[in-house]
Amino acid sequence: MRSMHGWEMKAWHNDWEDLLCDEGYQEYVVAHGVIYKVDNTEIDPYDDVYEAEKQPDGSYRYTLKYYNGGCCFSEAIETALERAEEG
Repeated sequence: MRSMHGWEMKAWHNDWEDLLCDEGYQEYVVAHGVIYKVDNTEIDPYDDVYEAEKQPDGSYRYTLKYYNGGCCFSEAIETALERAEEG
């Protein structure tokens, strides 16, 4: 078995993205084939806000607020990143 970041691939993981979603939930996000490390995962689930702004160093500053039953963290951050790319 391969390991990543001390995490071990299990039989139910189809690929490294599954492993990342399981073990690194809200610590890492894969969007458009790119792995993003999340520095702040505190989310207020009462209002929907999907905002991201690309920083000069290539990282993104983001604000997310969403109802957890409406989408998951990776969908919310992907929406924010798409909106940032659209301008």
